[in-house]
Amino acid sequence: LRDLMYATMVASANDAANGIAECVAGSIDQFVAMMNEKAKEIGAVHTHFANANGLHNTDHYTTAYDMALITKYALTVKGFREYWRAEEYTIQPTNKQKQPRQMGTQHSMFVESQFTYEGCTGGKLGYTDEARHTSATSAKRGDVELICVTMSSQKYEKYEDTAALFD
Repeated sequence: LRDLMYATMVASANDAANGIAECVAGSIDQFVAMMNEKAKEIGAVHTHFANANGLHNTDHYTTAYDMALITKYALTVKGFREYWRAEEYTIQPTNKQKQPRQMGTQHSMFVESQFTYEGCTGGKLGYTDEARHTSATSAKRGDVELICVTMSSQKYEKYEDTAALFD
């Protein structure tokens, strides 16, 4: 499960997200039902999940506000921040894969890059042809932690927009 979480969060591995769903709920459909129930419970009332991985589906939708609520909740879950801020991870060899598999985040705000943002505490990127580039990012300065969600962005514009909104 740990490898699946890192693969989902660091490399956006859709098959890993489906594996988590099956591991946690017994089936992808049951996990999606749990996701929708939790979304409503935390006030994300303009969200409906149709799958566990975020790939396009006309019945799969959300808003930036709802994603911020979901992120806010996730950041309170014990252990989640370990995955949220992971820069890289190596999946060790298994009985199915003889070689270790190295992965690294493409989120440029909390790794050293031209978009590094002081105080960035982690984030998750997404992309589909329909939704374009999306991101959820957190940053903390002093006692204040902020969450920023961008949707339908250009590849690098999401970082510029996030920094401007944090500032």
